Amino acid sequence: MKTAVADRKVRDRRFLSRSDRFTLAAFVGIPTLLQFIFLWIPAIITVILSFTYWNGIRVTDIKWAGLANYKNIFFGTPVFYEALKHNLIWLLWFTFIATPLGNFACISNRSSD
Repeated sequence: MKTAVADRKVRDRRFLSRSDRFTLAAFVGIPTLLQFIFLWIPAIITVILSFTYWNGIRVTDIKWAGLANYKNIFFGTPVFYEALKHNLIWLLWFTFIATPLGNFACISNRSSD
């Protein structure tokens, strides 16, 4: 059997006050908006611009290239594969050597308190 006090406690835990909802919206909404503005919009624009010919100066000079830029990179630029190899080496180094060494140093340096 439920009492009025028990019902009020459940209701208090379930519902957020107006200031709590505002705080939650601010803590979730502002970082989400900033991430969208500074990360996702530039990333999407970069992908779209990769299919164009543009020198980056005037917006009126943008011309559609389709897959020609990618064809040029993959088949007409042998230096691309060298750069890709170096990036993969860096990625593997930081993933499997530098990060585990840093974690090990941090754990081994902890005090025994």
